[in-house]
Amino acid sequence: MREKIVKVILADESIILLKGMCLFFETEPYIEVCGTANNGLILEELIKAKHPDIVICNPFLPIKDGLVIMKEQLRKKNKLKWIVLEREVNIMQYIECIEKGAKGYLTYQSTYTEVAHAIFETERGEYYICQQALPAVTKQFVSTYTSTHTATISRLFTEKQRKIIHLTCLGFTNKQQGDELGLDPRTIEKHIQIIFKKAKVNNRASLVRFAFLNGIENLAAFCGALLLFALDDESLTYAIPEFLSSCSFV
Repeated sequence: MREKIVKVILADESIILLKGMCLFFETEPYIEVCGTANNGLILEELIKAKHPDIVICNPFLPIKDGLVIMKEQLRKKNKLKWIVLEREVNIMQYIECIEKGAKGYLTYQSTYTEVAHAIFETERGEYYICQQALPAVTKQFVSTYTSTHTATISRLFTEKQRKIIHLTCLGFTNKQQGDELGLDPRTIEKHIQIIFKKAKVNNRASLVRFAFLNGIENLAAFCGALLLFALDDESLTYAIPEFLSSCSFV
């Protein structure tokens, strides 16, 4: 059961939107709209006079940007929390807002119920992202994580070891790799054993799987190597569907 009433200031250039939000929050017993602003100057005056808990703010207010005001207020290290309100999802704008200190992100498409939920979550100190923005934010996170993770994994191996991994993924034998790289097959085998240890695998098929799942090699090389391994070892032919399934991409 909630006890505290959350004091909120709404800031957007659309007076119609502000009036609609105020009408909705009249039915919400634990949210008090203590002021509305349609430009940055009014917002600054309201923050000073009303001491709100949360500001829901369009980042592009007339006279003075909402983001500029947010950054200035956060420098004061007060307990005021910020939720950004945009016309539509803008992933780069979202990232900038979070980096500058915003706790929540909403769009004009967010329902009033979702806005209320965002207020309560941010008031508790949690981050909130509206449903419309989640797919884009998730995609950006996965893309960033994958690039960083792949670069980190690649640094485990020397340039020569990465070439051996690549040739292994193409199905080359030790002799074929030696011919390609100008090395003795026994030297290739020593490198492969070192690679196995670094990748924490114990055979070539597992190394191919490791290389694919960590972004070191692509799907074409991965499947081609599996087929070559299957030709060399008939038992692998029956294991391929299960093997592929374990990689979570079928």
